Amino acid sequence: MTSKKWITLTAATVFAILCVNFAVAILMDPYGLFRDPRGRQLRVVFEGRKAKYLLSKRYVPANYDGLLIGPSSSENWDPAAISGVTMYNDSVLGSNAYEEKRIVDQALPTGQFKLALCILYPTMTSNHALQDGLDAVTTVEALGSIHLFINEVAQIFSAIHLPAGRLSAADGTTPLRALPQNFVEIQYEANYFQLDPVAVDSYRQMVHELTSRGTRVVYIIPPLYEPCLRLNAVAFDAYKRRVQQLLPQAPVLDLDGREFDAFRKDANNYLDCVHVNAKGAAKIDTYLAQLIPRIS
Repeated sequence: MTSKKWITLTAATVFAILCVNFAVAILMDPYGLFRDPRGRQLRVVFEGRKAKYLLSKRYVPANYDGLLIGPSSSENWDPAAISGVTMYNDSVLGSNAYEEKRIVDQALPTGQFKLALCILYPTMTSNHALQDGLDAVTTVEALGSIHLFINEVAQIFSAIHLPAGRLSAADGTTPLRALPQNFVEIQYEANYFQLDPVAVDSYRQMVHELTSRGTRVVYIIPPLYEPCLRLNAVAFDAYKRRVQQLLPQAPVLDLDGREFDAFRKDANNYLDCVHVNAKGAAKIDTYLAQLIPRIS
């Protein structure tokens, strides 16, 4: 074979592989970008930031009119029982308000959201780092990328009833990793409660953009395991007061309040001081269904 023929054959092979890759990506369309996403059941299994960024462009606004916005502490909450609204859980492991705003912004141009539940917790406002490539993600990655391939494989495994990893529900609710309980009752350093100006401003802008479109916003303070809360009560109370003064006014559901003492004292609701397990998440879902319609 001559070098010219070899180059031609190689180029043709690469082109054919790319065409097949693009065809599979468009056919499977795990982010709902290339065909009508209404009524579809799309899930996240890998790189939640990028996945929820891409899903928010068409899939989320086409199927949901409510958002739960927060870090990993609310990742396994399922607010589906709140009446009058269909909620999507936009929470992402380790996220901050700067990242969440970037994800939510993708849904706002076409979305009509009735309700947004926004988590108030120090990690949301302590930094503005963009992690896992969220600073550079583009729609092109839905045609070819590692996370696309992994989501496609997970979709196939799920369809044939094989284990598919930490697969989210169609509404974005994601189970937390089943780790042994780990209650490290420590007093957090002062920098844990620092207010990063960029993160706070992003949070403020996100809430303003939602409310300006007629979205009802409710802030939610997640419940800390009681021994950990007692050890850091003064710092957490100071943080709550400061951050609420800096954000637009909206109703607040404080799950650190006295009426939730029994929940927070029960170690069986928790994985660690911050994250609730499936049992705890189910109880929180009930609280949200009962209380959000009253205060929003």
